[in-house]
Amino acid sequence: MICWYEFVWQVSMIDQDNIIIDFLRTGKLGPLKLGMSRTQVIEAIDIPDAEGYQRRKDPQNNCVLLYGETDKVNLQLAIHQGKLTGIWLYFYGNDNLSSLPNWMTMKSWLLTGSSSINHFFSIADQTGLAWRLDQSLTDEDQTTLLLSRTNLKLIWDFDLNSLYAIMLTSYQ
Repeated sequence: MICWYEFVWQVSMIDQDNIIIDFLRTGKLGPLKLGMSRTQVIEAIDIPDAEGYQRRKDPQNNCVLLYGETDKVNLQLAIHQGKLTGIWLYFYGNDNLSSLPNWMTMKSWLLTGSSSINHFFSIADQTGLAWRLDQSLTDEDQTTLLLSRTNLKLIWDFDLNSLYAIMLTSYQ
């Protein structure tokens, strides 16, 4: 458990080295940005741990690239018609970053699977992140916040004390 003064100190130390805060601010996750080709993605971050295919026709250009293990924090990248159309970081309420690529785990993470929605509110206040409740994706089972500048979605599933996912997609 982190004390309030430790949290304020951590947030005041935020810089571009914090991969998650940078993602929330810019919509870029490390070297990844929407619109990159599949080849550019793999050249930038390496071959995925697994692939899921969305279509029989041209599956290499219509797939999901998985980085990490599904029982830990993982990164899923949606490729549609050969372009990166989704950057999905799944926490599932988990803080285990051990299977993520090294370029992700070497950074500090102020948001993790055990981050509450109130923890996010504190970070947003400290960093000037504008957000709103996404009414279309919020009900008794899920609370979704939408960041105004980047259109990233932060999702708390059932439990407001456990971050489920951070998602960015070019399909709004």
